[in-house]
Amino acid sequence: MSVSQRAAVQDRTRNGDPAIDAGEDFLLGVFALVKGVILLIWRAPLFVLALVAATGVGACVMREDFVTAGAVGGALLMTLVVALYEIPPVGARLRGALVGQWLRVFVYYPRWERACFAAHLNVRAGREEFLPRLASHQHSDKGRDRLLVRMAPGQTLLTWQAASASLASTLTAHSVMASAHRRPGWVTLDVLRRDPLGGEEVAPNPADATVARRRSLASGGSKTGRSMAQLTVQMGWDEFGRPLSFDPFRTAHCGMQGATRAGKSSTAYTLLAALAQYPNVVVTGVDPSGVLLAPFSATAGGRGGAFVAIGTAREDIEHAADVLKGLVTLMDLRIKGLLATEQDKIIDFTVSTPTVWCVMEEYPGLLAAAKALDAEDGGKAGDRLTPRLESSLGRIVKEGAKVGVFALVMAQRMSADALRTDDRMNLGLRITHRVDNGDAVAMLHEGLTREENRVVRDFRAGVALVEEPGRGVRRVRMFYTDYATYRQRVADGITATHGAPPLALPGPRADVIGEVVSRLRSVDEPDSAA
Repeated sequence: MSVSQRAAVQDRTRNGDPAIDAGEDFLLGVFALVKGVILLIWRAPLFVLALVAATGVGACVMREDFVTAGAVGGALLMTLVVALYEIPPVGARLRGALVGQWLRVFVYYPRWERACFAAHLNVRAGREEFLPRLASHQHSDKGRDRLLVRMAPGQTLLTWQAASASLASTLTAHSVMASAHRRPGWVTLDVLRRDPLGGEEVAPNPADATVARRRSLASGGSKTGRSMAQLTVQMGWDEFGRPLSFDPFRTAHCGMQGATRAGKSSTAYTLLAALAQYPNVVVTGVDPSGVLLAPFSATAGGRGGAFVAIGTAREDIEHAADVLKGLVTLMDLRIKGLLATEQDKIIDFTVSTPTVWCVMEEYPGLLAAAKALDAEDGGKAGDRLTPRLESSLGRIVKEGAKVGVFALVMAQRMSADALRTDDRMNLGLRITHRVDNGDAVAMLHEGLTREENRVVRDFRAGVALVEEPGRGVRRVRMFYTDYATYRQRVADGITATHGAPPLALPGPRADVIGEVVSRLRSVDEPDSAA
């Protein structure tokens, strides 16, 4: 029924006979009461049961049957306490149902018409005026509700997206996000009751989620398309209450920037600690400080230790150039393998053909150190370290995704000198923690307004701007992982995947590769002997 039709019923013409008018009013009142009772039973059955129980206890008290009233009331109270506190799954579901029904009865349905008028979602068609219809409401954990709405004539998804802020204000919610429904003419509203970016949340232990995956791979399963839940790494929650997931097999490179104490290191700890649990993922890269990649080095037993360069001395930076060259050689061999098998990309990654992630920690600082050494040497262009580093990383970013060689480039500020434009465009996942300059934000996230760039300067530690294909730009609260926990989780992952072969085709420092192989064999010997 449209707004005009309801108004016509309310403003109906009186017959002039008081008895007839009183009878009509009585029938309308009974109809409204029956309708209200039916809707209350439908929308809040738990509250109806509580009301019936309270009425029964009250009736016993009115009859002065205090024994029965005390027995019934005590039994109901004891059952409620046991369900809420002694049986956690039942208590969680009961609390969620109570909160959901309370919001349904006292917030969403009573305020819906007012919210639509405040957001100008009422539509006038001729002499009639229509309001969108709230069809259903579902409550979930983490303060999130989902509303299914039948749009008024002439409305589109863009209409509701533009009205989301106004709806959130009237519904006393933090935010409202409108998305398309599978049925034409319908829209889904995701309502967040609280800010998902507000509180810090410690990253869950990735080992708990990868035990089943390791067993599957050990038994011969190698495909990466089994289940997204088995493959992705959850890194945090976005501003709409949705998880930020990282797929180490399909994410085409990643760029991450952020000032000191902005949470960039913690985000890297969360990600790399999870990658260490995969037997078909190898972490390599260059780390001038050694803090981030030391747990993956050859001395720590990392399977990509032969391709890890640490330090800022001349020989360390020369080793970094060799490491990147070795990864490019590995990439070229895999590309040749594609031509031989008449494929366009590698789909299935196994322990023998793993995904390789090359982590470039503080890449601008590495280039600055290389340029200083080149200036001291004054050698030929072909002998300089800087062009070698830039060329190798550029090739990995441009060509590596199809064969499972990916790059994670990290910097305090991703300037134009650090990463070329044609290389930045190949970064599939872009993460920006707090930075002090709007130009740095624009380096990874083009098209933002001046105000959106300014907001990034005020981000709290652990909050980042994230952009990925098909999802747009959104704010995310990243999980927190401290350094001690990071080292322990990486060590646990290396121990759990020690049976997988090291990355040894063909790479720099063959002596180091031999040390890794011998170390892994010595670990495996007791098992084989048994």
